Amino acid sequence: MQFKHSTRQNPSDLQILLNGKTVEKVSFFKLLGVTVSETLHWNHHITEKCNKIAKVVAIMSRIKHEVPSDILLSIYQSLITPHINYGIIAWGDSNNKQISRLEKLQKKAIRTVFKANYKSHTGPLFLKTETLPIRDHFKYRCCTMYLKVLENKLPPHFCAELPTNEAIHDYQTRSQKEIHINNIQTNLETTLLIIKLVPVGTISLLS
Repeated sequence: MQFKHSTRQNPSDLQILLNGKTVEKVSFFKLLGVTVSETLHWNHHITEKCNKIAKVVAIMSRIKHEVPSDILLSIYQSLITPHINYGIIAWGDSNNKQISRLEKLQKKAIRTVFKANYKSHTGPLFLKTETLPIRDHFKYRCCTMYLKVLENKLPPHFCAELPTNEAIHDYQTRSQKEIHINNIQTNLETTLLIIKLVPVGTISLLS
């Protein structure tokens, strides 16, 4: 895949050769269940998730008056939760519009589990299921990964890409044991960092 900027003009006649054969140009591809686009945005990936979750929510809505809430909860945890959890550290910081689509589906599913009104506040319902809204779950996963890096519980590749401040400079500061944070100003820079952290076979660590 040839990555490009989403707004800047990019060369359209660039050809990539591998063993003398031209590599086919695609706008997105799937790697270990995560759809990566040529602009390093997550629109395709989130759209796929929304389509899959919407089908499950529709089925739950049809049968909610026929089955108890514990069965609906089992359906939610087995058919919806995995789509939300998998690789969320990679795509969970997408633009607000995309995440809102998933968030609405998740809330609709939770209301369906408890057969609540469509305007019911979902906070208490999430507490009952001991699950987190998608935005909170993303923050939770980031915190747990941060802790694992500090405790050296991740593969060396991760630790090498996330050095502590004391590995960068010799200043005696209160934050010298913390991870060194570069000045990231755009979502594109964030995505590039994530790609560096996710070699083939380690995407499950981000779930």
